[in-house]
Amino acid sequence: MHSNDNFGTPGNSTVEEKCFDAHGKAALLLVESLVHGLCEKSALSTIEAVEITQRASSVQYDRAIETKTGCESAWRSFELLAAIASSLEVDIPVDPDV
Repeated sequence: MHSNDNFGTPGNSTVEEKCFDAHGKAALLLVESLVHGLCEKSALSTIEAVEITQRASSVQYDRAIETKTGCESAWRSFELLAAIASSLEVDIPVDPDV
């Protein structure tokens, strides 16, 4: 038996899916915060951060397309990654000379 709740309740897919979903959202929020923090400290440029999140979003899109069951959580993950990329794009400095 597992000592944490990362594996949900055996035999109850609804509870298990909610558990994974909550853990995934928390992990994604943590990574998004980390990326924003790295940009604020100039350890990562905003453009690089956008490129990274767009790449992750693209990979997740491909995975969602490949799912034969039409897994809703795969599409939701894609939407969340795309939203993070969009939130970072807002922070890209605008060149006033253009």
